[in-house]
Amino acid sequence: MPAAPTPLTRLIAPRTALASCVRAILVRDTTACAPLPPAQRLNRFPAVPMCSIIWTVTGEVEAAAPGLSLPDVRMPPALFGGPRSYPLVSYNPGPVHSFVVMFYPAALHALTGIAMGPMLDQFRPFDDLFDAEWQALSQAVLAAPSDEARVALVEHFLAPRWQLARQQDDQPGSAI
Repeated sequence: MPAAPTPLTRLIAPRTALASCVRAILVRDTTACAPLPPAQRLNRFPAVPMCSIIWTVTGEVEAAAPGLSLPDVRMPPALFGGPRSYPLVSYNPGPVHSFVVMFYPAALHALTGIAMGPMLDQFRPFDDLFDAEWQALSQAVLAAPSDEARVALVEHFLAPRWQLARQQDDQPGSAI
């Protein structure tokens, strides 16, 4: 009898042109394996200076520790997480497939105009913060057929915007 599939966890480096914008892409997929015991359904968000966009492609994520600014413990499918000054834990009540893009805060600010200071220790619904172009990306990421397609969508979306932001940063008197 073959062994049951194990949960998939991947850390994906961004393409070189985005390395100063995106720190990493993370994938966690437990949908193809046997149900995990409760202790293995915990997601630990460490204190980090990066911010992130978290897409829950399949399944659900719930708050398991204080610190979320959402009115409900159940998180929406697309979520923005600001830089963290303390760790946080979330919980998956069942199988889940998450896709996370971690950004350098100054880079995401340059791309969106969103001030990162007020986002410290905050999780917010994605749709409350991002404009229509970003929301279209979000819908495409959630609908994509694979993680490889999600990576390609995100990188294709970010590459020209990051190149433009960096060119504008080269102008006198500006800084990312």
